[in-house]
Formats: sequence, structure tokens, C-alpha cells
Amino acid sequence: MFSKCEISQYFPSCVWVHELQDFKAMNDRLVPELHRLRAASDKPWRPENPWQSAGNLHNLEAFQPLATCMMAASQGVLEFLKCRYDDFAITNCWANTNPKGESHRIHSHPNNYLSGVYYVRAPEKCGDIVFFDPRPQSIVLLPQVTERTPFNSSKHRITAREGTLLVFHSWFQHLVETNESDEERISISFNIMLRGTVGYESGEAEF
Repeated sequence: MFSKCEISQYFPSCVWVHELQDFKAMNDRLVPELHRLRAASDKPWRPENPWQSAGNLHNLEAFQPLATCMMAASQGVLEFLKCRYDDFAITNCWANTNPKGESHRIHSHPNNYLSGVYYVRAPEKCGDIVFFDPRPQSIVLLPQVTERTPFNSSKHRITAREGTLLVFHSWFQHLVETNESDEERISISFNIMLRGTVGYESGEAEF
């Protein structure tokens, strides 16, 4: 019936998944440092409460090995996307600790180009990260399907795993599901912005 049939993919929404080598030793060094920062923070903290650090972790010596991995992963993504820029930088980097019962509502990361998250502690059932289809028209009709695939779903989840570093466009809306484990989920998020001239003609901006 058909002489040829192929799939052309347009406007893909990507998440780049990186698995770090020798992450256990690095994570074991990060956890006590995060606990130290949490204990020294101005706001009182209780074990049953979530905590978010200041956004300057990438400037602290203890986090330099991880910041190097974040920069390397981001550079690979920018090369994949064929972006032209003078330089790029981590604009902010912060830790999140979430005990049992905690989640994070749907959000994006405005005023940045790329964003990411690294999992320091991710016990089983600690909550997946869920990405939502950015095309508003896609939910006008959602037929029943025989199998969920990236081509017929309005959202996609990635299971948190220690030593995994995700990179995605900052506009990509996502949430974190409820931590159903009895342990803390510890993650470190970051944002990336290009430096130099961005855009074309009347839409150009200098960063």
C-alpha cells in the first residue's frame, strides 16, 4: 500500500540523563556538608520539615566536583543543540531535602536557558520527577491507549536514582511526586544561562 513510511520528529522536548562515575564517594562527602549548612541556616529546621539551601552552592569548595560535572553535562547539551554563545555559567545552585510526605508542585525555572537536578540520596519510592507536555493543544483530546509511550503521553516520569544528573530546558514544566519512603530525598538543582549575544536582530539580548 505504501512505498515508504517514516516518522519525522519535530519540536522534541528532551531530558538529558547522565550517570556519574564514582558518585558514591562524592555523595558521601556532600551529605554531611549539606547537613552542616542546614544546621547553620538562619531558619529553624525540624526533621519532619523540608529544607532548601541558598543558591550559591556552586561557589563553595565542597561542591566544586559536582559543579564541574554540571558544567560538563551542560556543555554537552549546548553542543548537541548547536547553540552559539560566548560563554555560559551556573546562575544558581541549591539543595533540597525532602522527608516523607513531601513533594514539589509543578514549576519551571524562568530567566535561564537550561536547568538540571542531581540526586544525592534517592531511596526507593522517594518520588519521581514528572515532566509535562509543553504543547497546550496536546490535552484537547486524550484517547485511551493500549500502552503508554513518549508519543501518546501528556506527561513523562523519570525515577530518581543516586548519581544521576538530569539536564533539561528551563521552560520544561515539572513536579516532584510525594516521598513515600521513610528516608530523606536529597537533590541539588541548578540553572544555566548563556553569556554573550543571544537571539537574532530585534530579539537580541546581551547577557
